[in-house]
Amino acid sequence: MPYFLSNRTSLYYESGGQGPTLLLISPPGVGTAIFELKDRFHVVTFDPRGNGKSQKGNIGDYTMEDWTDDMLALINHLNEKQVILCGYSLGGLPAQMFAIKYPRKTASLILINSFPLVNTFLLNVKFNLGIWSTYEDIRGILGKGLAFSHTKKKNQQRHIRTSVEASDPHVLKCMYKNGKSLIV
Repeated sequence: MPYFLSNRTSLYYESGGQGPTLLLISPPGVGTAIFELKDRFHVVTFDPRGNGKSQKGNIGDYTMEDWTDDMLALINHLNEKQVILCGYSLGGLPAQMFAIKYPRKTASLILINSFPLVNTFLLNVKFNLGIWSTYEDIRGILGKGLAFSHTKKKNQQRHIRTSVEASDPHVLKCMYKNGKSLIV
């Protein structure tokens, strides 16, 4: 399994395909499980620290800036000059921040169901449920909900559930809280 180091922490990633590099950034807990690799691009996904198969490391409150630093470490590990960033859901926030902070490393930015801030009732409820699930440590229920809402493919649902259940509750809570309070 491929790993890279960021701030002395081993983070898991997957890579496949040929063509321009497309770095896919998923929402908390889901990690590599949400994206299936395609052949038109060199597709790279990763489990952010404390998510899925990645170590938590010695980080306190995992911030969006920390997430972008981990993305830079992955891009440097792959020896890529530029990547196409694709941020999905909450993954769009660190993708946007990365594009602003590292414009020379960003070939383009794609956002899927993303947002600049949590400002609707329904999105606020979803984030609060994500935060609450970490206090009660019911990642299994969170994993089932995320799996069911993202795909009908049973193998991919199982991969998403496993990734969420393997994620560190403190890191998930920080990702949801920091994503909720950030304005890009």
